[in-house]
Amino acid sequence: GSDFCKAAHRSFLVLQDEVTVAGTLNGATWLFQFSGVGGVGMAGAYLTFFMATELYVYADPQSRYFAPDPVFLSGVSFVMCCLIAAPFMSVLDQVSDTILFCFALEEERKSKVEMAGGVATGNDVEGKPETQALLRRAFGQ
Repeated sequence: GSDFCKAAHRSFLVLQDEVTVAGTLNGATWLFQFSGVGGVGMAGAYLTFFMATELYVYADPQSRYFAPDPVFLSGVSFVMCCLIAAPFMSVLDQVSDTILFCFALEEERKSKVEMAGGVATGNDVEGKPETQALLRRAFGQ
């Protein structure tokens, strides 16, 4: 197969030991996404309603910019704010999945070092330097 298929298969194998954590993380991330989008939408709708009912320019029937239906404006504002917030909250999902993958990969590497006799050489099983070993060397620890 292609390099992409090999990488996808490898990531599947890495994450198969973390199925419970992945399910919990996806549930928690979904909750944060939903509440984030809803919170931004509600804040925008409240601010719009407040401005349409309290600011002289929009609340005075004699004003050129009078808003006769502040509830409708708040609904439009809610939808627009949700549409704007959704991509930003989607980034949260991608970042959390990436952090989980990095955690699972590091756990797999640690277990391979332990199975090899518990001696950490600073290299993973393929002979490439591990990130933590490189950081320790860089900071003199």
